[in-house]
Amino acid sequence: TFTEEGREDNQLGVLPLLPGTFTSIKMKPSKIGTWLLETEVGEYQERGMQALFTVIDKDCKLPMGLASGIIQDSQISASGHVGYWEPKLARLSNTGKYNAWSIIKKEHEQPWIQVDLQRQVVITGIQTQGAMQLLKHLYTVEYFVTYSKDGRKWITFKGRHSKTQMHFEGNSDGTNVKENNIDPPI
Repeated sequence: TFTEEGREDNQLGVLPLLPGTFTSIKMKPSKIGTWLLETEVGEYQERGMQALFTVIDKDCKLPMGLASGIIQDSQISASGHVGYWEPKLARLSNTGKYNAWSIIKKEHEQPWIQVDLQRQVVITGIQTQGAMQLLKHLYTVEYFVTYSKDGRKWITFKGRHSKTQMHFEGNSDGTNVKENNIDPPI
């Protein structure tokens, strides 16, 4: 549904304009998905534009499958790990003696953990949780996100208001789940 500014909703296939005039239109997609908005000016398309955009459900909170096991152990990798605290344990609500991924951060190193989602998806948030080792809380207090469509070229997430990488607040203990929204979605 396209809405011409100041008028009620209507289906527009063609919006005729006289030379020297202009108008604004808003698109209200009828369903989520990928849409192509195409405009042309003139009989021979001398000017115009194309815009490909993705519409997502604002309330989309479906988990990707780390906690449920849909994402397999082989899809999770990391820069390293300590003992039995392997990357495959980087899942919410794990129990047992070894119940999370852990690494010792060395000076001048940026440890990382990576999940290969094996297809393009829209990410709207990230949940993190620390771990308990005996009575000791283990957790990450801050992190940043990079992402890739091809596994070779990595893009640092900046958010809407940052010119450099956006730092996300991590956990404050080893048990509670912390959720951060990804805005705009990746």
